[in-house]
Amino acid sequence: MLDYDAALDIARRHLAAQPDTAMHDLVIAEPHACEHPLVWALAYNSRAYVERGDERALLVGPGYFLIDRETGAVIETASTYDAEGWVERYARRRTGHTLKLTDLLD
Repeated sequence: MLDYDAALDIARRHLAAQPDTAMHDLVIAEPHACEHPLVWALAYNSRAYVERGDERALLVGPGYFLIDRETGAVIETASTYDAEGWVERYARRRTGHTLKLTDLLD
């Protein structure tokens, strides 16, 4: 199972390979990472927005990279759903069961 550091490394390498990364100075929004039994959900956006909260630099549309904890596969999403929504959809597709992040909270 991939830990957070391994998932973050995969997400960073995947992001670096995207054509818009340099133009928009895209980075992983580490404070918004979500752990799930099947995946890590890692958001990304422009560095100016992630690090300084500069709303003028907010990119509309980027979603999350879901990093499969078993395989390291990267699933790209859009901003259609929040992290929990994408994780639920991935879990249903992969296992046939609905799993929610809130189930992990005390």
